[in-house]
Amino acid sequence: MLNERKIELKNHKRMIKVPFVVYADSESIVQPINSLEPSDEKSFTNQYQKHVPCEFSYKIVCFDDKIWSQDPAYRSKSEEDIGQIFVELLERDLRKIHE
Repeated sequence: MLNERKIELKNHKRMIKVPFVVYADSESIVQPINSLEPSDEKSFTNQYQKHVPCEFSYKIVCFDDKIWSQDPAYRSKSEEDIGQIFVELLERDLRKIHE
């Protein structure tokens, strides 16, 4: 379960008043890459690792918890497209809010 913490903002008088805010975070696993040998004929970037998304969390916060409240968190199963799942779940929640 995630800790319930408050974010404090400076210059709050300049903020745009909106009924909802989305806070999101993601995690990834670093995996090594078997790279090719560099070439003297052209420039290259020697990639040695890649970040594979493995989990994300987002929370939609409403000015009034009675209007909207949710438990954030999602952990992937193997071989899932985390980016696509994030977008689908966020769109689902935003449609619910819009209704």
